[in-house]
Amino acid sequence: MTKKVEEIVAKIQEMVGDGDKVSGFDSFKNNRSGKDVGFSIYKNGKDFGPVMYLSVREIAEGNVDELAERVVHDLEDSEVDESAVSSIDAMSKDYILQNVVYRLIGQKTNEKLLTECPYKPFCDMALVYYVKISESRDNYMSFRVRNEHVDGFRITPEELDEAAVRNTTAEGISFHSVTDMNRDMMLLRIAGRIEEAEALIRGPRIPAKYDVAIEDADICGGRMYSLTNHRQLNGAAMVALPGVLKLIADQADGDLVVFPGSIHEVNICRYTPQISRANCNRTVREANRHTVKPDEILSDHAYRYRRDLGMLTVL
Repeated sequence: MTKKVEEIVAKIQEMVGDGDKVSGFDSFKNNRSGKDVGFSIYKNGKDFGPVMYLSVREIAEGNVDELAERVVHDLEDSEVDESAVSSIDAMSKDYILQNVVYRLIGQKTNEKLLTECPYKPFCDMALVYYVKISESRDNYMSFRVRNEHVDGFRITPEELDEAAVRNTTAEGISFHSVTDMNRDMMLLRIAGRIEEAEALIRGPRIPAKYDVAIEDADICGGRMYSLTNHRQLNGAAMVALPGVLKLIADQADGDLVVFPGSIHEVNICRYTPQISRANCNRTVREANRHTVKPDEILSDHAYRYRRDLGMLTVL
């Protein structure tokens, strides 16, 4: 740990008291953002606890007291499912296959990470495998499947991928009208209800009233939709499930443009010859630069789903 991280840990320890143990540790993220630092508070003598991450930049530029207060505030209401923690100790091949799901990440920005784990290329992105050990409405604990897991438990690539498709599908798809949400946000701003308008952006999730069935979506009308899972966390992987893009393209009666929003969602509209490739890619780059966390970026360009080929290609 760096001296400043040690100071933050010491400040957190001072705030929570001697009854709880505080830990700070490096967590490898990706090529672009490097290592984040994880902080955990082990309560009542336990050797596990929830984790909160701060980027190296946040730590370098932040005030020790303010950063410590932020960590304590974010962790104070977090809980860990103790039965889930004990299940890690009893890990088995069956447990992994029953709980593994896809997570879509950027391939270019995760080259180092991808040397450590099995993955499946998806266009120029990558599907990696995570095992869920505990979940709630807003989050879930999980760990990334590494090469030593598949080697140690003798899990074949086919077994791992079939299980991930099954379990990811079971998470359920959410398809939201971004067009309707942006319209309502604009109307709220015009009416001077700025806080309500901002709340639509901040989330933590898109309100259920914008959720529609793919079969009912008006994609032919030039509307934009967001594809994710019901939890709206790590939901971009839904785009890789067999048949999903085809179903959307059939509803659109044509090709699709897919905007890689983040690891949590992708945005989709109907492709037309009038669509500007340069403008689409500029939109993605601007979002990556200003609104998407570095370790949640999928790529710097948009994609086209070719209905006739059943294939996702770089736009």
